[in-house]
Amino acid sequence: MSPTKLNSHQPWQWLTNLFKESIRQHNQRKIGIEVERIGLWTDGSPFTYHGGTGKNQKLGARDLLLKLHEIYGWKKVESIPGEPIGLELPNGKVSLEPGSQLEFAVSPQENLKEVAMPCGF
Repeated sequence: MSPTKLNSHQPWQWLTNLFKESIRQHNQRKIGIEVERIGLWTDGSPFTYHGGTGKNQKLGARDLLLKLHEIYGWKKVESIPGEPIGLELPNGKVSLEPGSQLEFAVSPQENLKEVAMPCGF
């Protein structure tokens, strides 16, 4: 039975086959790591995309991404209107999550030692 064709009499078998078809051989497997951080200012206010306005002139995730791009030269990933939403690094990427939390993901590697190297371990 093809996993793309659902048989109403065997829904669990269809789902099992779907998962089994996506299993990679040992020589095709890679490992990575993702670290996500939610930013808060010392006064407890949230780290937002655009930062603060008025008396609350705090920088936001947009400013942080632009500054990292400026300092390290990492390639910007932009949304359709041209706003920065991430960065491409030589060994991974930084992406902006929906709540303005930032995520660092190491590119897929062969083993844990290679994963740890870009993280400074």
